[in-house]
Amino acid sequence: MPTSRLSFKGKNLFFVLFLILASVLVPAQSAEAASKTVHVGVLAASKVNKEEAKLHVQTNLPYKMKFFVVVSDANQFEKEVKVKVAKNGKLKKTVDELPNGTYKVTYQSYQPKKQPRSVKKIIGKKGQHLKGEDVTKKKVVKFSETIKVEHSTVKSKVEKEALAKQEEAKQQEREAALAKQEEVKRQEEARKKQEIRKQDEAREREKQAAAKERQSQNGGQSGSQNGQASVDKNEQQVLITATGSKYHNHKCGNGTYYPATLSEAKARGLTPCSKCYG
Repeated sequence: MPTSRLSFKGKNLFFVLFLILASVLVPAQSAEAASKTVHVGVLAASKVNKEEAKLHVQTNLPYKMKFFVVVSDANQFEKEVKVKVAKNGKLKKTVDELPNGTYKVTYQSYQPKKQPRSVKKIIGKKGQHLKGEDVTKKKVVKFSETIKVEHSTVKSKVEKEALAKQEEAKQQEREAALAKQEEVKRQEEARKKQEIRKQDEAREREKQAAAKERQSQNGGQSGSQNGQASVDKNEQQVLITATGSKYHNHKCGNGTYYPATLSEAKARGLTPCSKCYG
């Protein structure tokens, strides 16, 4: 379906053309009185201010006729708004947060059955009174214009995706660096634990060696003492005095007697007592 793409930036030119259009077209509100046919006329003159598009279309369509407007670009950006024809026949709406780019603004009226009763009285219940190149086979009014946004600070979808990827890459780098730090820390802790374990094992070996050495020394001394005790125990015991010349097997006179071995008594030159050994 052909669409009207009239877009004018000059205020004076817009109003001159509007006056010409208004003088030629029969107002829709009086269409029933003059004629059943509504010859659709539209004049689009939207403006852009930074990231805002101030949609502005002059029409000869009836008051409260409902439209939806789709603002789209080649990067799959799409925003939809709803608008109604004002008493003066204008469609006006502000669409904000538009990134830089060239946009197609498509205006399309709701189906006749979804229009208010006052509108259907003029355009017909099935839109049969609507005529013109901007009227589709389904009896809806459809036209478009092109606007260009050049000074917006809003990021486009492509820019947002690129920034999101950059942020994701940075996050992955941060996580990788953190993981590396954790791994280095874990390895250092494992190394310290291993050193402590080795030191403990070395000390334990030293303790065991010292204990074994002490045991060996104690075993030698004990063997020597046991051997001597065994020799002393097996040797004959006698009694001697400090000044006597004899050794005895019992106290056989006055004086102080001391125990001694037979070999010790003989080594001192003592001889057996005739009373004890007679």
